Amino acid sequence: TRRKVDLEEALGTTLDESRLGRILLLDPASSIPLFHYILPGRNTIGKAAGQVDICLASKACSKVHACIELRHETYLLSDLGSTNGTAFGEFPGTASTKLASEEEMEVVDGQLILIGDVECSLALTEGGIVAVEGYS
Repeated sequence: TRRKVDLEEALGTTLDESRLGRILLLDPASSIPLFHYILPGRNTIGKAAGQVDICLASKACSKVHACIELRHETYLLSDLGSTNGTAFGEFPGTASTKLASEEEMEVVDGQLILIGDVECSLALTEGGIVAVEGYS
């Protein structure tokens, strides 16, 4: 992704893609499976291309809807004051719990994440935390 390349250039290093966490989802328009890398630091999610790190094509998503942050080897999900909410559950297809605005919740491998009406899950790889100096 462009953001990954920009981060690598700024840090003067290459991030090992096999160790990066990913958000998995089906594209709402085409039903094609997609993934987005979760890079060290804050990863904003929403529908405003150019304003967010992960852009979702859904009318139920706010322009800047939520964020997933890799902080101290923990993935934290938070809602950024969205209109239709951010929720999490055990696994896709299970009941979910809505986050309050600005509330943070730890998410783990395979966990269900709802961004508006977009169902996603977090996928971590073996040895999957990438620590980069200057990002925590």
